Amino acid sequence: MAAEDLRALCETLVTHIPHRRHRLRHRPGPRTRSALVLACVLQLSETGDGARYRWQYAAGARQAAAACCRYLHHLALGEVDTARWWHRQTDDVQPAPGDEPAP
Repeated sequence: MAAEDLRALCETLVTHIPHRRHRLRHRPGPRTRSALVLACVLQLSETGDGARYRWQYAAGARQAAAACCRYLHHLALGEVDTARWWHRQTDDVQPAPGDEPAP
């Protein structure tokens, strides 16, 4: 069930985050939303563990959807303790009102 939920969440994120937010900066390092979308594309294409790293990067930059993806990913693998930890992070990474960067 968690694997199906992760796939649905990834499909939703890839489909509904506006494309202008996917661009990379001219400086090194992708924007966090770009990392989130790239991780979902990697997950959907079953490319390997690259998605986990990018979700962690995006979650560290306060992208709650990335923490949710990590939660579902670990839950699908049967890693319940790690999944629970990431589930708690979904609350911790919520941006404060007015903290959200302008699109």
